[in-house]
Amino acid sequence: MDSFSNSLVAEDNASNLPAIKKVKEGIYDFGGIIIDRKSNSVSIPAISNQVNGLVEYGVVHEDGKIHESLFRTSVRPQIFHTSLLLLKFKPVEDFFQNLWSDDPKSIDYSENCFEILVSWEINGTNYEKEMENLSIN
Repeated sequence: MDSFSNSLVAEDNASNLPAIKKVKEGIYDFGGIIIDRKSNSVSIPAISNQVNGLVEYGVVHEDGKIHESLFRTSVRPQIFHTSLLLLKFKPVEDFFQNLWSDDPKSIDYSENCFEILVSWEINGTNYEKEMENLSIN
């Protein structure tokens, strides 16, 4: 096990996080998520959930509100969150305190954003789009 794999230490067995498996140099499988350290990206397997109707969520866990989402996944939210932390993504400081305050301030979130790309294959042709372009408001 290398230092990246060792960087995830569960507090106790109650956390139930899966082991990180090295696929090849710089590529790891963490509970179904593929972490690519070189490209600083994660890949999450998901299934198209609906092609029309109202959408409230981009991706939900298969036990979540799938009737309101574009995609569903078997990957637990905790694993996705931990994957981002392993890649050194930083949460926005005081996000919720500001959001719920009586006088919320305007905050520049641009340094904390990431791009979500959806890719699929149909009859041998590969497609890729930003998730935000898969729905109409």
